[in-house]
Amino acid sequence: TKDREEEELSKIAIAADLAMAREKESTQEELEGMGTTLVSILLRDHIVYWIHIGDSRMYHFVDNTLKQITIDQTFARLLVEEGEITEEEAKTHYSRKVMDQCIGFGDFVPETGSFPVKKDDLVILSTDGLHKKIKHQEFNDILKENNSLKEKASLLTDAAIKSGGSDNITMLLCKVK
Repeated sequence: TKDREEEELSKIAIAADLAMAREKESTQEELEGMGTTLVSILLRDHIVYWIHIGDSRMYHFVDNTLKQITIDQTFARLLVEEGEITEEEAKTHYSRKVMDQCIGFGDFVPETGSFPVKKDDLVILSTDGLHKKIKHQEFNDILKENNSLKEKASLLTDAAIKSGGSDNITMLLCKVK
């Protein structure tokens, strides 16, 4: 059931948060202030169950169309939700780069959900070093190409680097069997 899968994913997030907090305590100042994002999936019976904290993202590539599933948990998003700024203003607002949720501080509210998948769909997990450097259309076009997952990942990485990417570029491409 959906509740069971989402509960399992939440347990993983809580365990990661506690592990990071313990590590930060044991290393004194060198890790002070450190936090991280999380996007994770569990695939069962052609349903993807997911959890999301921060600004790493999940996409679903189905029928040659890239769909963003998660929404970055940033202060800009919070300001939009509270009516303080518009969606348009959020695109350039300084707070678009400031996360309001992350793992490592013991206080986060994960977002969870699920969606059906079929054979040959792709589920993509990525850090902001990838998705904030590649335009959505270019991302979609690379995934459309008739290449292996390894080649798609390489092309996406190259595109992010060519666009000035200097942050961590991490992705996971999953093809449904």
